[in-house]
Amino acid sequence: MEKDLLIVNIQGGLGNQMFQYAFGKALAKRHGVPLLLNPVNFGLKNSKRLFGLGEFNIDAKVASQEQIKSLMTPHLELRKKLKKVFGIPYKLAATHIMQKKFSFDKNLFDIPLPALFDGFWQSEKFFADAKDEVRKDFTFAREKEFSRNPLFGQIEGTESVSLHFRRGDYVRNRKLKKRFSVCRRGYFLRAAEYIAARTNNPKFFIFSDEPEWVKENFQLKANCVSVKTSGQYEDLFLMSRCKHNIISNSSFSWWGAWLNPNKQKTVIAPDIWFTPKMKADFSDVVPSSWVKIDSGFFTEEDF
Repeated sequence: MEKDLLIVNIQGGLGNQMFQYAFGKALAKRHGVPLLLNPVNFGLKNSKRLFGLGEFNIDAKVASQEQIKSLMTPHLELRKKLKKVFGIPYKLAATHIMQKKFSFDKNLFDIPLPALFDGFWQSEKFFADAKDEVRKDFTFAREKEFSRNPLFGQIEGTESVSLHFRRGDYVRNRKLKKRFSVCRRGYFLRAAEYIAARTNNPKFFIFSDEPEWVKENFQLKANCVSVKTSGQYEDLFLMSRCKHNIISNSSFSWWGAWLNPNKQKTVIAPDIWFTPKMKADFSDVVPSSWVKIDSGFFTEEDF
């Protein structure tokens, strides 16, 4: 077993993958070792997710199967199924570090190598010591192509505000809806009003995985434009180039705002990240410099 081996599992959607990479980058910097990635379950028949970090200028290689097996708990998926069906307990390998709580945990940085880290790490605090490196690595490989979007000039030349609606499986998947369907119509209106009251002539650029639904169900009195792109990477690029950002409770949305380099930016985020059914401490997700606004979850009907 290689004594300085550091591997981070990469799983979930693009925003989740970015958090995992950023955490791994901070760990690698602290330990002075290369970062290795373990892309989990991408390309399988039942998986709709794709490995997305190749769209950035990242500085990490994929770990070999031998390296992964040397650190990961053997037969993990089988052990999970046996526990679920028969209640048979199991222990993780000492080198397989599973995230125990959703909030920030500084003790993770003291875990000796070799180790494989398995979790989501959704807080800027997990990579506070490597912000510059993360920004550099998350530059877009297709930036020149994305800059040719017809709306890019408007985004660069106005007091642009990205407004991101996250719907999709948050709305249609019953299990996910119970955990993630947070932001109500009133949240986006309040957020837009907050920025309009503090910004000279803002122009709102609306991003969504369901643009037609937004067009039919949401109207702003302010100047606004629906953004059409080639897909999520171009969405993320253009969101990050807006002067200000209104985000949903979405890791993808979060990164669009975090990558925005404007030092005078205003970022609006919902005051809760998950529904109470999740029973997760999300207090570290939204950076302290961002503005939290009532999501409307407890007082307003869903869309």
